[in-house]
Amino acid sequence: MNLFKIILITSSILLLTTCGEQQTSSPASSVKEKEALVITKNDKTKTEKTFTVRAKSFSTKLFFNGSIKPLSLVNVQSPVEGAVVSRDFRYGEKVKKGQLLFKINSEQLIKDYNAALTSYLRAKEKLQLSKTKATSSKELYDLGIIARNEYEQDVSALHDNQIEFIQALHTLQNITTTDKSSIETLKQLTIEDMPKIEKALKLKYSYLDVTAPKDGIALFPPDSDSDDSGGGKVNVGSQVKLGQVLVSIGDLTGISADVSVTEVNIDKIKKGQKVIITGVAFPHHILHGYVKDVTAQASAASSGGLPSFPATVVVKKLTDEQRILIRVGMSAKIQVDIKHKNVFMVPIDAIFQKQGQSRVKKKVGNKIIEVPVTTGSTTFNDVEIRRGVKDGDQLIYTPKDQVIVND
Repeated sequence: MNLFKIILITSSILLLTTCGEQQTSSPASSVKEKEALVITKNDKTKTEKTFTVRAKSFSTKLFFNGSIKPLSLVNVQSPVEGAVVSRDFRYGEKVKKGQLLFKINSEQLIKDYNAALTSYLRAKEKLQLSKTKATSSKELYDLGIIARNEYEQDVSALHDNQIEFIQALHTLQNITTTDKSSIETLKQLTIEDMPKIEKALKLKYSYLDVTAPKDGIALFPPDSDSDDSGGGKVNVGSQVKLGQVLVSIGDLTGISADVSVTEVNIDKIKKGQKVIITGVAFPHHILHGYVKDVTAQASAASSGGLPSFPATVVVKKLTDEQRILIRVGMSAKIQVDIKHKNVFMVPIDAIFQKQGQSRVKKKVGNKIIEVPVTTGSTTFNDVEIRRGVKDGDQLIYTPKDQVIVND
């Protein structure tokens, strides 16, 4: 009986020992399999690619901020120094060609008118006398009575008096520019017409009308041209100077915008390039235009900034709906399409740096050689090669993000 118990206990111990070995060996096997899997996934091998260089065309885009301006602008200047006694329009409204804009009172104009009329009458009298004398001298010279030198002096005096008369007439016309009927009457006067001259001198040319030279929108003049407050705005009672800009007439049949181009991009902006203009104030309208002008001189750079070059873009024609929506001074986004024709574009990964130079690996026969290159424009995936490769060259490169996983 005791022997039977001993055998039973021994068998139980052996059975338990066998089960324990099986349970402890299983996790070890699983860890080894996982380690092998990790090693396999980390065993990555890069592959080389071949790229054949071909000339192609593509486009890039540059974006700028700007503000809406008229297609063209004409400044209306004061012809005299004086005070504004009336303004017959509102800034920002449409005006018609010939419409009265300002009436200016000028005491100096009265003095200038009297002096101009007097000078004109004197010049006219001198011219008439010179004509008579030159004609007589010609007859006497032909008869051999006077010398040629005396005749030529009279002809020269005639020419001088003709110039003096033209200048005097021009001065008088400038003063009476708004009264064409009056100038025609004055031109008929002679020095003998004293009653008419006295009447003419009594005319009150103290008020001068300033009219619109063309149709358009009446805009504020530049600040620098006026000493008045209100952003250059000229009001009734304002004192104005000779030549001061009173109002600017803007053409809004189309629009323009000025953009600032940095020195990094200025060589990419060319006259005639197509542009697209959009704005938050007219979100449903896309305007198509072109680059009109690119200046050759940089504007003053801000502190620490790069020099910039002004460029002007225009949209020649707006629809009636667009003219209602779009106004001077609105903000605008300008997109310039840059066309690149017949250029060599290669993958960015094909370019590497060595000894301070950009290089590529080129396949020549059975060899692979390194070639220095000059790069240009860059897109998201490609870079332009301007010098160092030719059409048909085969480049060898390794994509930086492409690997093969050996599972």
